[in-house]
Amino acid sequence: MSNSVFRRTGFISALPASPPLTGAGTAARSAEATHRRRAHPKPPRRCSFHQPRYCMNAKILMNPHPMTLRPSDTVATAADRILKHHLRHLPVVDAQGRYLGTFSIYSLLKLTLPKAVLDKYGLDNVSFITENIGDLAHRLDGRREDLVQDWLNIHEVAHPDTPAMEVMLLMLNGRTTSVPVVDKTSNRLEGIVSFWDVLEKLMGENA
Repeated sequence: MSNSVFRRTGFISALPASPPLTGAGTAARSAEATHRRRAHPKPPRRCSFHQPRYCMNAKILMNPHPMTLRPSDTVATAADRILKHHLRHLPVVDAQGRYLGTFSIYSLLKLTLPKAVLDKYGLDNVSFITENIGDLAHRLDGRREDLVQDWLNIHEVAHPDTPAMEVMLLMLNGRTTSVPVVDKTSNRLEGIVSFWDVLEKLMGENA
C-alpha cells in the first residue's frame, strides 16, 4: 500500500508526531542507557564445562608448579617424596625442564617384585611364590640407590590447549590419575593435571 493511500485515509495524520532528535534528547537517551548498564551490569564471563570445548583446557585445569624429580635422583628420594606428600605420580624432567617420563607408586611396586616376574617374558602365574612383606621390603631396600631414570613410566601427555574432555580420556584410557602437560615445541613440562584437579573444577562448577 502506497503512502498516498495512507494520506488519503488520514492514517498518517492520525499518528502522533515523534519528537525531533535534538542534541539534548540524544544526550538524555545516552545517559539513560549508561544508567541501565551500571544498574544491571553483565555478570563476569566464567569458563565452564557447559561452554565450548576450547574454553576449558589443560592449561586451566593443571597445577603449573608440580613437584618433580631429576633422572639422577635415587629411588629412595622418590619414595620419600611420594610418601611424604601422598603423591601417586612424580614427573621427571631434565636440567632444561623437558619431560622425560613419570616415576610413580607403580614404579615402587615393580621394585618389590622378583626379576622373573618383571622380565618381558616373565611369569604370568605367581601363585606358587611364597613371600612375606619382609621379603618385599628387603627387595625394595636393595633398590634404594637405583636411579629413577631406570624405572620411568611413559604416559600420554597433553598440551596447554588440549580440551578438558581429551585430558579426561587420557586418564581413563591410560588408567592413570594424572596427565603431564608439555609444550608442543620444546617438550618442557608446563604442569600436570590430576584427577583431583578435574574433580575440584567439576564440583566448583556445581557449587
